[in-house]
Amino acid sequence: FSSLYLKSSTFTSPNYPSPYSNDVTCKYTFVGSVKERVQITFNDFHLAHPTLKDDQQSKGTQSDYVEFSNFNVQVADRKMGRLCDVKDGLSRYVHSDGDFFRVTFKSNYIYDGTGFKALYQFKKSDGRLHIHVYKML
Repeated sequence: FSSLYLKSSTFTSPNYPSPYSNDVTCKYTFVGSVKERVQITFNDFHLAHPTLKDDQQSKGTQSDYVEFSNFNVQVADRKMGRLCDVKDGLSRYVHSDGDFFRVTFKSNYIYDGTGFKALYQFKKSDGRLHIHVYKML
C-alpha cells in the first residue's frame, strides 16, 4: 500500500470474514512519503489460538499471529511484539517509527479463525523517532 494512492483504507486477512486457510503467510507492506508514519487500527480480530488442552495434545503448535516490522528486510523487529488475541470490545492500534511498515499474518497448520479487518492510515510525522508498540483505546 502506498500513500501516493490512498491515505487510508481497510485491509483484511485472507477470506475475511470467512475463516482463513491453514498454514498461510501473508505480508502487507505500507510505504509512506517522507515524514509520514503508518497507523494500523484493528477493528475486528479473531485469530485461532490453542487452548491448554489442545496445546498439550499438539506439542509445538503455535498460535496464529500478526507481526510488525519497521524494516524493509526480512528480519523481526524485536521491539514490536506479536499480536495473537484482542479482547472483545477493545480496539488496538500500532504505528510505525517511520515511513515504512510491514505487517505479517501467519496461520499454523491446525487451527483457523475468521481473521482480522484493519484500517491503515498514513499520518504526518514530526520526523522524530517515536517508539510505540501497542496502546489500548
